[in-house]
Formats: sequence, C-alpha cells, structure tokens
Amino acid sequence: MIVYSKHSNERCKEFAIRTDILLEEGVYKIRKCALYEEGITHINDLLEKSKVLSEEYSKANFLCNMPKRIDDRTVEFEFIKGKSLDEIIDVLLAKGNVDEAREKLYRFIDKVISIFSNTKFSKTPEFTKVFGDVEIENEETSGIISNIDILCQNAIISDEGTTIIDNEWTFNFPIPTSFIVYRIIHYFVMTKEKRNEIGLYKAYEKYGITEEKIALYENMEYNFQNYIKGNIKSLGELFAYITPGTKSLDNIGKDIIEVGFYDNDKLITKTLTECNNGSIGMPFKLEKACNKIVFKCKNSIFNIVALNINNSNEI
Repeated sequence: MIVYSKHSNERCKEFAIRTDILLEEGVYKIRKCALYEEGITHINDLLEKSKVLSEEYSKANFLCNMPKRIDDRTVEFEFIKGKSLDEIIDVLLAKGNVDEAREKLYRFIDKVISIFSNTKFSKTPEFTKVFGDVEIENEETSGIISNIDILCQNAIISDEGTTIIDNEWTFNFPIPTSFIVYRIIHYFVMTKEKRNEIGLYKAYEKYGITEEKIALYENMEYNFQNYIKGNIKSLGELFAYITPGTKSLDNIGKDIIEVGFYDNDKLITKTLTECNNGSIGMPFKLEKACNKIVFKCKNSIFNIVALNINNSNEI
C-alpha cells in the first residue's frame, strides 16, 4: 500500500522520478521509479554508485542506504527509522545550546571531508557538462566519487549508527570537496531562521570558503540545477517565462498609459497625470457623451479593478 508519493517531475526526462513510501505487512519501504524510459540509466546508476559509496562511507563509520532492484526502472530502499541530523541540531538550538549545535555540524562536515578528499581535483568534460566551465583552484581536493547531496537532512541517526540516505546526486568524476561542504552549510543554515545562530559566514570561514569561492559555488549550483531541469520550467518560473512582466503604476512615467474616448469613431486621448498606490487620476472634459473608453499601456500589463467617473462640469 502506498502511503506517500512524490513526483519529481520538474526535471528533464533523464532525471524525472517518482518516490513512493509503501507499507507492506507492517514494514515501510521506499521505492524510486523512473517516470520515463530516458531515466532508466539514472536508476541503474543508483545501484552501481551505491556500492562504491558504501566503501567510501565506511571511512567515517557511515552506512549507505543500499538499493535493490525491483524491475528495470525501479529500485527499493529500506525505510531508516531515526532522527535526521538537522532535527537533532534544531533541538539543541531550541534549547539555546548554540555551541554544541555548531560542533555537531562541524563534526559531521569533518567526516564528510575525510570521505571526499582522497584525490586531487581536475576538471573533466563531465564536470563541465554538469557544473559549467568554471575556474577551480589547482590545489582543490576531491573524492574518487562524490555525493554532493550528503546534507544534514539526509544523515539519519539511529541505534545502528549514521545512515546516509537519498544518494541520488552522486557523480564518479572529481568535484571539489569544499563545494560539498558549501552545500552542507548553505542548505542547513539557510532553510530555517533559527539556524542563523550557528553563523553562516563563520562556518564558511572555518572551512576556507572565501567570498570568491561562494560566488563560484553559487554559479556551480545554478548550472547544476539547470542540468537537472533541462528545458523544463518549474511552476515558480512559468510566470516570468510566459509573460512580459508587470510594472508598478506607482513608478510608471508619463505618456505610458493612454485613455481613449470614442463617440461616433471620434477618439479623444489623455495621458497619465496622477498615480497614487496603483490609482490613476486623469482629468478630462467631454463636449458630448461617449460610448466607449479604451485604455492602452505601452510597456506594462495591468488590470482595471474599478472605474469611478465623477460627473461634473470638468472631471
């Protein structure tokens, strides 16, 4: 029985998957299924890369949530019971134990560094395809394999130890170790206001992530997200994509909006004279009645919510 289902469909077909939580005979299980045939390779990669990750994780006494094949486009994972590291740190912050919370985050990062820093970074065509043709310092370290999504929320603490789940974004080409560290810090601190007490830039500084590197890694992250999406537009992006945009009437200039008054095909126009909080005030005088009013806007799209006409000798 499926008790939860998430469609990651704001991705290109190669990475679009469905994640289900199932309950079978009292046991919870997790399944990831490729939504399209193009995603079968991505699912197969989870199987192969998890074997290597399991060996690498053991260096830091981490466990890997290993997948098993269900069919050609579906893999299944054990549902790990426990608390995520970010939940544990949040409890410490709620109690005012900021130093202890910070140290717990740092200990996790130190272990991650020990896993993914056993070789030297070198830029490859595969790296450029995913993260862009960015300039990386020669002294950067890397791992023989890299899970860039080894975040606090994906580290589950239980009686068995620390299990890393959701190893989907694992790559077998060099990626700078400090980029993985940047993502851990960024996605932990920036997702809840309370976590700012740990100190975003204090954490960056501790691990040698300078302002230049932050700008570089922001660019890499942007390119990575575009790599995942391909030509797919998320709901949040659709408005800007399909519309020419909007403009506040508070800041609009003169001669932008015209009002046309039609009577027997005779057009009278007046330009914008006043705009306060989205309200346009326009004096005009008609010698005789009109049967149509037309509003024209050259640079913006606007909606008329209400039209009030004050009937006097001169309006």
